[in-house]
Amino acid sequence: MTILTELALRRKSVTVMAMVLLLIAGVFSYNQLRQELFPEISFSIVYVVTTYQQGDPSTVAADVTSKVEDVIVGMPDLEKITSVSTGNLSLVTANFIPGSDVEDAEEEIRSRASGLVLPDDAGEPYVLRLTSDIFPVMLLSVSGQQDIPALRRITDDEIIPRLEAVNGVYDVTVEGGVPERVSVIVDPARTNEHDLTIQDVVNAVAGNSIDLSAGTLTRDERSIGLRTYQGYANLDSIRDLPVGYTRSASNPASGDTSVTPVLLSDVATVTIDTPESDTVSRTNGQPSLSLQVLRLPDGNTIELTQELLAVIGDLDLPPDVQVDVLYNDGPELEEQLANVVGQGGLGFAIAVSAIFIFLLQLRPSAIRGILHTLRPTLIIAISIPLSIMITVLIMAVFDWTLNFMSLAGLAIAVGRIVDDSIVVLENIYRHIQAGGQRISTGGTEATAYRFAPLGDDPGLAAAIRGTREVAAAILASTLTTVAVFLPLAFIPGIVGEFFLPFAQTVCVSLLASTFIALTAVPVLGSILLRRGDMADEEETAVEDTWLQRIYTPVLRWALNHPLLTVLGCIAAVAASIPLVFVLPITLFSSGEAESMRIDVTMPENTAAAAMFREVRDIERTLDGYVAAGYITSYQGTMGSTSQDFGPNVGETGFDVSGFFLALSDEVPADFAEELREALPDKENVDIQVFVDSAGPPQAGIEIAVTGNDYSEVQSAANTLVERISPLDGVVNLKTNVSDNKEELTFEVDTAEAGRYGLSSLAVAGQIRTWVYGNDAAEVNLSGDAYDVVVRGKDEQVDEIDELQNLPIAGPIGAVPLGSISDVKTTVGPAVVTHYDGDRSVTITGEIEARDPQATSARIDRVINDANLPSSVTVRQGGFASDIEEQFQNVYIAMAIGLALVYLVMVATLGSLRDPFIVVLSMPLAVVGALIALTVTGRALSLPSMMGFLFLIGIVVTNAIVLIIFIDQLRQQGLAVGDAILLAGRTRLRPILMTAFTTILALLPLAFSNASGLVGSELATVVIGGLMSSTFLTLVAVPVTYMLLHQSVPDLFTRACRLIVRPAHAEVDAVP
Repeated sequence: MTILTELALRRKSVTVMAMVLLLIAGVFSYNQLRQELFPEISFSIVYVVTTYQQGDPSTVAADVTSKVEDVIVGMPDLEKITSVSTGNLSLVTANFIPGSDVEDAEEEIRSRASGLVLPDDAGEPYVLRLTSDIFPVMLLSVSGQQDIPALRRITDDEIIPRLEAVNGVYDVTVEGGVPERVSVIVDPARTNEHDLTIQDVVNAVAGNSIDLSAGTLTRDERSIGLRTYQGYANLDSIRDLPVGYTRSASNPASGDTSVTPVLLSDVATVTIDTPESDTVSRTNGQPSLSLQVLRLPDGNTIELTQELLAVIGDLDLPPDVQVDVLYNDGPELEEQLANVVGQGGLGFAIAVSAIFIFLLQLRPSAIRGILHTLRPTLIIAISIPLSIMITVLIMAVFDWTLNFMSLAGLAIAVGRIVDDSIVVLENIYRHIQAGGQRISTGGTEATAYRFAPLGDDPGLAAAIRGTREVAAAILASTLTTVAVFLPLAFIPGIVGEFFLPFAQTVCVSLLASTFIALTAVPVLGSILLRRGDMADEEETAVEDTWLQRIYTPVLRWALNHPLLTVLGCIAAVAASIPLVFVLPITLFSSGEAESMRIDVTMPENTAAAAMFREVRDIERTLDGYVAAGYITSYQGTMGSTSQDFGPNVGETGFDVSGFFLALSDEVPADFAEELREALPDKENVDIQVFVDSAGPPQAGIEIAVTGNDYSEVQSAANTLVERISPLDGVVNLKTNVSDNKEELTFEVDTAEAGRYGLSSLAVAGQIRTWVYGNDAAEVNLSGDAYDVVVRGKDEQVDEIDELQNLPIAGPIGAVPLGSISDVKTTVGPAVVTHYDGDRSVTITGEIEARDPQATSARIDRVINDANLPSSVTVRQGGFASDIEEQFQNVYIAMAIGLALVYLVMVATLGSLRDPFIVVLSMPLAVVGALIALTVTGRALSLPSMMGFLFLIGIVVTNAIVLIIFIDQLRQQGLAVGDAILLAGRTRLRPILMTAFTTILALLPLAFSNASGLVGSELATVVIGGLMSSTFLTLVAVPVTYMLLHQSVPDLFTRACRLIVRPAHAEVDAVP
């Protein structure tokens, strides 16, 4: 590696120019990086959605869902299959093992599903993979004093086209309103009067709206296309459409008849209206529409949201119509990234200040001492942005996104990347200061290296000598730190994908720091560094510093009492282990509440008016918090839950409603509990409040109860809910069991219907046309396209008696529906759910407790003690399985990392014994880390585990630097004890500098409110671990080195002599 140093020193001007270009290119690349809040995530979930309008939930489950499940079963890496079947839709969810190739699985499922033989009325299975792109970057609300149809026209004509035209927008979806239509409302009495049916009206409307190619003809050696066209120009053209004819005798004597057309207006009314909406949205108590803006996968969120806001501000809307931004990913992303950049910048400033203080001297005068200290401080300060800019360039080359995780990696690495530069610079200065003299060691002396300098410049000589001495050490320490983080890239699942950018940036920045330490730092040191900049100006000796005067007696005592020292270190580690059992354990700690959601559930078949009354009561409660400044705005949607993202089957209809609450910065920490208490508590009305925090999803409960007997499954689920609900920390517990749904069933008498040439399918189709409507044609009115829907009169399809009188037309004639069918009231399940093919009930909820793992353990005990039927199987997923799986993955990654660390050290140090010494020093970091977590009350989480990994790399660095220098001194002829003492005293300052620089650089993050993926817990672990490992390493590593290099070999030699001497004595005694 010194080849790079010599090359950089021989071309110093080129090296300096390269540094300047690196800084410029890095700043330019940073501004070009695509910015996102979190890394792109590929979830291991594939959905299959199939519509089936003709079935009840049980029929859909049997005719569609089970067939889809059968083609998925047996696929490689399949973890589980769940499904939900309703009266018109089938949703099958395939969960695959984390880390599997979900894209290939999606294509395989799509290929298999395309070959399914499904009922004629079933739609084609729609297969989609769950990705992070389904989450909107912006949630908007359009509200005003106008009615919903008017708002929908304004939204469709003025707002959506402008938003979709913004570069980077994938789609804009609308919720809470339906487009207007042209309704042809057929009167059954008038159709009977003219001997017509509703199907005649449908055929007439559809048959006179055509645009068909009729081929081509040749004329004058030219080809001319032929087209047949007939459309509707206005509503009158529909009203004047002939739908049938009546014959009358014009001349009875001759038998002549005249034909009179029956116009559509004779049997139906034509009007513009809106169909009944599945959902109704209200913003701050006013009718509204909800818009969700989705971005393209390669879109830049910050730039996209800024352009969207600009477009919204330029909209030319009526004065009584307003567009409110309920959620905007851009400002949150900017704030989060700015916080991380600010913390990294503050850490950089603190680290540089710490280095300055460490190097500060006040001789020969305070002013000169400060000026002298500025030069080495400047060198180290320059090395930090150089390393960061190299990392940014690598990110740009490989098209890595700039997200919270990658920036966090850079911010955290700031404290570590100065270590190599400090070690190199301090060693270069030692050689500049010592020159060719002997270095005083407080009783031990060593002669400096002699080598052929580059030219006559003594600064160059000291630079190459000082760098050569520590090059192996810093290279080994960097490679070992990289080896620690390398396995993070292979952790399967979402956690692995989240932490991959963090591991990438940390590893690249560390490698960059080593490169800078071996090239830029020697060049800057040879140019800027002078004798007296970092210590006493005496050229012949270096006096003991106050740190050395404290440290030397401690080290001497430890070397003289190695057994007590080792036992003390073991006792310290052992005493800290019990702290693991008092620390709260979770995957990710919750951050500050960014928004809240409210779900309202009422019994099945609840009327819209009843739900509206409950929504208004909730709105009045929320209005009070808006006035108090806790809520900035809110939006409620009747007919949908608050969980808007992804397929959402079974949670529709006016028996459910969902609210989204945008919170202000002044909201108190216990606002969720306060809101739960304030919301109305009524019978048959279930209200649940959810908190959306920064970072990944928090601890959740997911319990699947399956079995062959659904009644036993449902009873077991209810039992578990009753026993789990009272547990502290458990909130929003519910099942996906729905109330039985009442339905009117027309059972067709096939024999009677056959007399009129009717099949059951034909009867069902006409019933659907009368009640739901038939989309028969399209009309363009004033530039807007409207669907033309033929349907029955509302008042004649709302009552059973009226329905039975509806005319059903067949080839032989029309007959009342009641004459060919029986009407029955049936009660059946509104939703049918499966888990791996078996009927199931899923229990879901959230854990809001300081120690989620303890709460999860209590839930396990409740399940085990529930004494459920043997035919019922209970599987706990959610947080319980996630924490076990993810921590196990991290433990495996740590074990692999430690193995790689040892192998790298063996390869770089050329010894099996010295790496073993380093490994033995690692547990010393656990002491301070666990104490720091306990004192601060923070949890043992995945970010904490990342802190332990980062800590290993730093501990290894200090130990390697110390051990390599001891070996170098021994190669010069020093005894083991003298070499240990000299190395400890000499490396004391750089070890303390690197440790405290890292500690101080992480203080901003440790005291911040950052939680979630990477935050205060990681910084707390590193700070606490460094504080204990640094002081213990300065004692434990020298003692362990002496034991393995001197005490144990000497003991082995003495044992061998004791064995050999009796043998010689016996030989001498033989006559």
